[in-house]
Amino acid sequence: MNILWCMQVGSAGRSEKIRTYNMRDDRVTDHRINENVYGVSRLLDGAQELDVLIDVIQMEARYERLIEQLQAQEDVKTSSAADSTSR
Repeated sequence: MNILWCMQVGSAGRSEKIRTYNMRDDRVTDHRINENVYGVSRLLDGAQELDVLIDVIQMEARYERLIEQLQAQEDVKTSSAADSTSR
C-alpha cells in the first residue's frame, strides 16, 4: 500500500504543484490544465469562478481518459494484427 500511496502523492516537489494562489495579482493558476482564473477571494468564497475552474478540470480529465482509452484500443488492434501475421 505504501507504493500505491507514493505513486499517487508523488514527491510533493515544486514541479508537482497543482495550484498557485497569487494574491498580489488576484490570480489563481491551476498547473494541471495551465489555466488562470482571476478573483482569488471570489474563487475562495466558492463563486462562479470556482465552478468554471472545476468544469475545466473535469473536461480535461475526461479528455485524458478518452485519449487513454483510444490508445489502449489501438494497442489491442496492433497486438491482434501482429499475432495474426505471425501465425
